[in-house]
Amino acid sequence: MKKLTPYIISIFLLFAYSTNAQDSKPLVAPKNKPVVLPKQATPEITVPKQPIKQNTYATDINKSRTLTDKDGDGIYDYDDVCPDVAGKINFRGCPDYDRDGDGIVNDKDRCPDIAGSFAAIGCPDRDGDGVMDNDDKCPDYVGPASNKGCPMLSEDIKKRLAFAARNIQFEAGKSIIKPVSYKILDEVASILNIYPYYDVNVDGHTDNTEGYNAAANLKLSQDRAASAVTYLIGKGIPASRLVSAGYGDTKPVGDNKTAAGRAQNRRIEFNLLFKD
Repeated sequence: MKKLTPYIISIFLLFAYSTNAQDSKPLVAPKNKPVVLPKQATPEITVPKQPIKQNTYATDINKSRTLTDKDGDGIYDYDDVCPDVAGKINFRGCPDYDRDGDGIVNDKDRCPDIAGSFAAIGCPDRDGDGVMDNDDKCPDYVGPASNKGCPMLSEDIKKRLAFAARNIQFEAGKSIIKPVSYKILDEVASILNIYPYYDVNVDGHTDNTEGYNAAANLKLSQDRAASAVTYLIGKGIPASRLVSAGYGDTKPVGDNKTAAGRAQNRRIEFNLLFKD
């Protein structure tokens, strides 16, 4: 028995080894199945808050405009006529409160019931001179605002009127115009036709001499101015544009002590004024 013991032990060990070898198969990942690794927690990263800066749009080297839209209508406040009330682009950010349909809201429109231009703040400007028709004394003629929208009198026209004032002649002591002055008055009528938007004050003046009669001179100056007006009406100038007045010797332009001065004082002046 003692002789068999070593063999028995050897057979037992061999059997045990064989059994373990069958049970100890290598680890092989299943085919067509991905290997799933255990999830790991993602560390949370905290970004410190920074103050929000407003974007600016530079309009020129010295100015900037803030890109804000308080009423949320999609139009930046610097372009929005009504920045606190949502509106439409074609009304420049304002609601559709535009009775005359000119694109300018009623509360910004100087003429809310008459279509006009942006340049004239919603009012019409027929001659396009930048002076609104309701402020333009000559709405159909281009002129500067300083001249109420009317063309300025040229220096040449002023000289021609001044020449007429000095050279219209009357018969001595009377209001009868001498024929030599007809051509001068025709020239005045031509000027008035060129400037139809002006009214005309025709003013008569006399000189004074030693022993003169002030009342008679006043009456003579009035009659001579009226004679000039009558002549101009005969040349087609509407009477509604003409006003005559006489001032006697109260407005001298020359020295009444000299013949030359007295000649200057005897005159008919033509003062062109804007129509009211």
